[in-house]
Amino acid sequence: DIDAEDLKLVLAQIEKTLATRGDYHVTYRIKRPDGILRWIEAFGHILLGAAGQPEKLAGVCMDITERRRAEETLRAKETQVRLITDTAPVMLAQWGRDERYRFVNRTYAERLGLTPEQIVGKSITEVLGKDASEAIRPHIREVLNGEPVEYESEIPYEKIGHRFMRVAYVPEKDSSGNVTGWVSAISDVTDRKQTEETL
Repeated sequence: DIDAEDLKLVLAQIEKTLATRGDYHVTYRIKRPDGILRWIEAFGHILLGAAGQPEKLAGVCMDITERRRAEETLRAKETQVRLITDTAPVMLAQWGRDERYRFVNRTYAERLGLTPEQIVGKSITEVLGKDASEAIRPHIREVLNGEPVEYESEIPYEKIGHRFMRVAYVPEKDSSGNVTGWVSAISDVTDRKQTEETL
């Protein structure tokens, strides 16, 4: 019943399990008599005979088709969201309540001379520097209290120097209404500010 495209994978996993005497774990597709493909996740453990040789493979197989479909749908949505946010001309970011980055779009990262991978998981101070972190601290406290925040301010970034930023923070809440973090949209308005001052 194993789908032809996955048969080699399953046989290789069985051979590996026999060679290492480890646990068996593999995900593959089966084709039902009606031609419909279903995803299966199999777990097993080798049982040894009296001579210490593998005698049986005991385990369980579970139909995970719906889970796979949900995962594929989620991946497609994540790809779509990333495409949209990475083409947005504004800096977009998401933080958890621990003030660590959960997400940044490419515009945000590039503005700081970094990649998204160099930012996600790090704290605000690690990415922006101590002075910038202290400058935006009052606004962070406000959004973590559950209030949307908008401000325009000069921020002393560690890597790119002083920049005037137009910022909007929106609190992120769970189903119980507890603030779990916040998201932001930021625009660099330094050039506009300098033009205004010149005029």
